[in-house]
Amino acid sequence: GSDLTAVFLASALSLGETTLIKDVDGVYDRDPNADAGAALRYSDLSWGRAHLVAGKLLQPKAIDFAASHEVAIKVERLNAGAGTRVCAISAPPSKPARLAPMRVAVAGLGTIGEGAALRIAADTHDYRLAGALVR
Repeated sequence: GSDLTAVFLASALSLGETTLIKDVDGVYDRDPNADAGAALRYSDLSWGRAHLVAGKLLQPKAIDFAASHEVAIKVERLNAGAGTRVCAISAPPSKPARLAPMRVAVAGLGTIGEGAALRIAADTHDYRLAGALVR
């Protein structure tokens, strides 16, 4: 899978770390979609603990390969900030800081601009459509 490929390439290129962009902003102690108010995010999570709490988010083979080749895995959501670093050590999970949505303006509302504006307007968690420039 893509997780294992990213970890393999990071190891082969001697990078020591790879970043995986996911649909959540890190690894949580429970499903943040099911229990957002109580979910706590790990800033650092050991490879061993990752097997227990990140089973659906990270491929087990990628975690095993990362551990055996000492490659850290950074788990982030696009434009979401800190994320989780899966590595040799763990830190207790904590409540993540909430970042303000990014304000975005679109130049033009043709086929592409309108599509972009609709997509931005639909993702209120990460973006705020500030306006559109048309003539």
